[in-house]
Amino acid sequence: MPELADGIQFNVADFKEMIQQVAFSASSDDARPVLTGVLITGSGSEISMAATDGFRVSVSKTQLPSPLPRPVSAIVPARTLSELARIATEGDQPITMIIPAGRGQVIFHMKDIELVSQLIEGNFPDFKAISPLLQNPLGYLNPCHTGSL
Repeated sequence: MPELADGIQFNVADFKEMIQQVAFSASSDDARPVLTGVLITGSGSEISMAATDGFRVSVSKTQLPSPLPRPVSAIVPARTLSELARIATEGDQPITMIIPAGRGQVIFHMKDIELVSQLIEGNFPDFKAISPLLQNPLGYLNPCHTGSL
């Protein structure tokens, strides 16, 4: 069993909100398994979730209370995250996410619950290249503001 100290800790409410903001965009079609997952990436003190079904994309980012010891990148099934959001209770107990090296699994640990799931293998689409708006959302608003009537 991996150590909890190696995991990433999230506030329950923030984590549930991130899941609700992106999980609906994941595909329900198993023809392209990578699109049925949510890409979780993180480095420094920022973590993000992204999901796409090939037609729409949702991204959510948040700051962590402490920096990550190493960069993280994993594709977690959207169904797993939706189930986690359903069973996670509000409170002051954090959710700890552990990705053991070489096992292809993710473990979500809470006070009385431990949820284990397989990670999805493959390359997630480069959603940042699809829309420059995802890289700089205010960049599109500035020309509109300066040219307003």
